[in-house]
Amino acid sequence: MGENGKEVEKLELDPDTFLPRLAFFPQTGIQVGFSDYRKQGDIRYAKKIKIISLQNSRSLKLWEGKVIFNKNIPDEIFSIQKPPGFQKGVTPIFD
Repeated sequence: MGENGKEVEKLELDPDTFLPRLAFFPQTGIQVGFSDYRKQGDIRYAKKIKIISLQNSRSLKLWEGKVIFNKNIPDEIFSIQKPPGFQKGVTPIFD
């Protein structure tokens, strides 16, 4: 419920898996359906997603072709070496 007491989002869960089956956003008239869940490692994801606009009867279907989740990234990728000749200072914005 929102601050004004109106429904903001309604989430329907599958009774067996407790995974989201349908999300409804009343203020926009948008429904998002999730199905055919898959598991890769510890991550569960919906292979099929359907977005429906109840206001204009349009829909969009998305389905997984290939999913690659982030692999471990070595810490050294995030370390930046100072380039030769680097000096710390303040650069004036206006001359």
